[in-house]
Amino acid sequence: MKKSKLRKKGWLLGYSDFTEYSKNRRDEDSLDLEIYVKGLGLKSLHQGLWQKGQPVTLDELPKAQKNYTMKLIDMFPEEVETVLDVGAGVGDNAIYMADKGMKVTCISPSPSQENYFAENILPEYENVSFIRCKYEDLEINEKFDVVLLSESSNYFPIENGLGQTIRYLKRGGYLVMGSHFRKDSRRDFKEMHVHESYLDSAKKRGLILVEDIDVTSQVIQTMELYHNIYKYIPPITEVLIDFYKKSFRKKYWIISKIVSAFFNQEFEMAKEMLFEVGPRRTDPKLFLEYLTYRFIAFKKGMDSQ
Repeated sequence: MKKSKLRKKGWLLGYSDFTEYSKNRRDEDSLDLEIYVKGLGLKSLHQGLWQKGQPVTLDELPKAQKNYTMKLIDMFPEEVETVLDVGAGVGDNAIYMADKGMKVTCISPSPSQENYFAENILPEYENVSFIRCKYEDLEINEKFDVVLLSESSNYFPIENGLGQTIRYLKRGGYLVMGSHFRKDSRRDFKEMHVHESYLDSAKKRGLILVEDIDVTSQVIQTMELYHNIYKYIPPITEVLIDFYKKSFRKKYWIISKIVSAFFNQEFEMAKEMLFEVGPRRTDPKLFLEYLTYRFIAFKKGMDSQ
């Protein structure tokens, strides 16, 4: 299949390298928030961590996502007071940490996520703050006990992420992450970092590996659930498009032309996300073949740089 202009520009995860995606991504777009939070009514954007025998349904997904948060935060060292939550999603991790008395600084470049925090979290939690910023561009005079990367490490090159993490960690502080990694350097899923490459880079920067837990078998159920949902989207969407062509476009052809002229690029991006990227990213077979999901904790060493 011929690559679209959107893919070449790095607009969609799954088809661009880190440099192009980081350089060209549109900060105002947050399709994950629109689909999973507004569309499916979830209060989390990350994977679920499923227990043995737990039914794999949308009703059970929030419980699995809460399990994920609890397991990830359990990797923190004792007596953590301050956390930098990089790519904070819609704040479910931040709320959990804040309820435990931690001061949480959340960052994300997304205006829609900033608005979500302003409306739903910041009024209730004085110990949570939000900065709209890319991690690569963060400039603050503060260091933290923990830097948390919950499914955000793949949005910037390894060295950029590790450099900023070391910069903002206190001596002896922890980098804790939950993330997809590629098993090897094959081109498929090239937006994901290679597991061994990440560990090697962290070691060279003076970060000490504390834990590296493979939880692939406990998150794959989320992929199965989303993949089953995605297979119903194309036929439903085709019905809506057909209705639009036969009814609305004929009656209101001037409005239709104006809408198409101004939003054609957005329509194409949404179409690719729903018809191609979404199904591919959630395919359990591809996931198990190319990817591994890890919970990892590093400690900042004396010679970290």
